[in-house]
Amino acid sequence: LLALSLVFDKVMGRRSLGGGDVKLVFMVGLFLGLAGSVLNLIVACVVGIVFAYATQKRRQDTNDPQAFPFGHLFTLALGPQLIAWYLGLF
Repeated sequence: LLALSLVFDKVMGRRSLGGGDVKLVFMVGLFLGLAGSVLNLIVACVVGIVFAYATQKRRQDTNDPQAFPFGHLFTLALGPQLIAWYLGLF
């Protein structure tokens, strides 16, 4: 994730992720393992996009992002069950 963030910074010419985001994903990844980390990243992105879209009209006059680790909480609560279900499909 750090490498992806650095590449995005170079390409876009602006900051993409802060150091705290990378550290948080790293620590959650140590706890969840590889499969849980991938699920966590997917869920965090989907929930973040939905949340940003839902609050876009309400926050048009401010540039202050409202950050909350929805994806991490979801993955911690339901991650093992979702991974077991998905792997059971094969």
